[in-house]
Amino acid sequence: MQKRTSSLKKSNDHPTIQKEDRKAEFYRKVQNIPIQNDHALQLYQHWAEQAFSNLFAVIANQRLRHFSKSVNYEFGECSKRASTVPLHAKCISTLILGKFNGRTFIETVNFSNFI
Repeated sequence: MQKRTSSLKKSNDHPTIQKEDRKAEFYRKVQNIPIQNDHALQLYQHWAEQAFSNLFAVIANQRLRHFSKSVNYEFGECSKRASTVPLHAKCISTLILGKFNGRTFIETVNFSNFI
């Protein structure tokens, strides 16, 4: 009975990569951009605002399915005027509480018919 040998060699004939060489290879693949703390804070602020904006959009889309076109228009106008996260939150809050009545849309449509 012959002993089976594995086709894989168990030898240590491969070159050993030193820790410094691995670091150097890693740093060649990474783009390093030095920024100051205030720039990092601005970038973080931008990402946070984008996250809140996406959250508000999801909530608004879920709620607006149940309202008329005039309420959609009125919310859209509120959202366009909102330039900060708190103002967007106020528009969402007004939508959730059902305080948009669509009157702005109706007045705009009726007024444009007479021009």
